[in-house]
Formats: sequence, C-alpha cells, structure tokens
Amino acid sequence: MGTEFIHILDSYRCSSALRLRGNQFYELYNDMICVLQELTSDYMEGKNYIGDQLSNFFERCHMELPSERKLPEALEELFGQLEFKLKIDLTEILDRCVLCTNEAYAHMQKAQQQEEQRILLIKSLMEENKLNENNNEKLENQIRNLLLLQQAKLKSDQYKMDKNETNITRVWCDLLVSSVFSEEISYGLMLRLVENEILTESEITTLLEDKYNIEKDYEWYSEDFIGCGLDEPADIRIEDVLDICTGRIEKIIGTKI
Repeated sequence: MGTEFIHILDSYRCSSALRLRGNQFYELYNDMICVLQELTSDYMEGKNYIGDQLSNFFERCHMELPSERKLPEALEELFGQLEFKLKIDLTEILDRCVLCTNEAYAHMQKAQQQEEQRILLIKSLMEENKLNENNNEKLENQIRNLLLLQQAKLKSDQYKMDKNETNITRVWCDLLVSSVFSEEISYGLMLRLVENEILTESEITTLLEDKYNIEKDYEWYSEDFIGCGLDEPADIRIEDVLDICTGRIEKIIGTKI
C-alpha cells in the first residue's frame, strides 16, 4: 500500500484539477505531499514514530506536526491537514489506494499459497527419494542431495521448474564442487554469481574492501581479468560467499541442503 500511496499522490500532480488552481497552489501541493511521501517511506522501512527533530522539515513543507505521532496512524491526520489547507477533496485518491491495496493483498495471498504448496511438494519429493535419510553436513552429501533433488523436480509432473531456479541450482552446485578443489572462486564463477543475482556487485565490492583490503569496486576489479580465462582464481573466498548466500539459495531451492 505504501508504494501505491506514494505513486498516487505523485501522479495527482498531473491532474487538470490541480494545475488549474495555478502555480502557487501547485507548488504548495508538491511541498506538502513531500511530508506524506517521506513518512510513508519511513514506515515502510520500519520506523513508526514522528520525532520533534522533523519540525523544521514540516515547517518548510507548510505542514504542522500531528498530535498523533505514531505511524501509520499519523498519516491519516496529515492527509486531512493537507485537504483542509488546500481546500481540496482527495477522496478519489483514498479510494484508489484502497483498491490497489486490496489487489496487492490478493496477489500476495496467492503468491504465499503457491509458495507453501511448492515447499510441501519439495518436502514430498525429498521423502520419496529418501534425501532426508543421510541428512548431515558433509560436502559430498550436500552435492549429492542437491543433484538428486534437482533430478526429482525435473521428473515431477507437478513441480514447475523455471529457468531461474535451474540456473541458480547449477551455479550453487558448481560452487560446492569448486570448494573441494579450491578456497577461492574463479573469475567465471564470480560472473555467474552476479549474473544470476546470487551475489550483487555491491556485495562483492564490500567483500573486496572489508575482507581483502582491495580498494576497488566490482567493475574495476573485473578489469583485472581482461585477457584471463574464466578459470582464473579470484581473491574471494568460497566460505565468504557461502556465509552471504546460503540462506537465500535455500529459499530459492525450497529446502535446506
């Protein structure tokens, strides 16, 4: 809802009803909605209180601190304040927000149900293929279980394996196999980790700077491998990649391997 609310407030700038009121009115609306948009973003980021330190920001935007400081309740009071000061009726905006929220909630519910069904199916496939019987953390067992689960998913008529999951499973398996022979990832594996969004460029930059004292960002570091083969070792340790990515990979695969 928060994102839709911000978008709808912003899109109202283009309405003829607003522009016909003149530039001064238009600029006042722009200033005032900055408060609502900023606080909505704060709430979406986990903040739930409006402190006195925002008083100057409110004043610059021609708004007053609400009597209710708790978010999201304060947004309703501030929305009413905006309507009162501008003498406009924004019921249509609220109606659109409610509609968008209901649609988004229905979509989230459907996605959640589909994910729950997927997890149950994966659990069933693991039981059918007895992948839980040798459930220890030895590397060879992790690789074996990952390959067998992938095979079971592909053979299943019920499980729908998309290209993204296939690619990520392949990269993850290659990473585990690489750890048998090397402590560092190769240049090619680094590229594949980024291409498949297992690691981000910024995460690699942070690893280079914080772990290995290499003051280069991802793109600059990649230039070091121009003319090298994909098997060229990089400085990034496999154990550091595992620390960052294991949880997110298990979520995509649908189980702990």
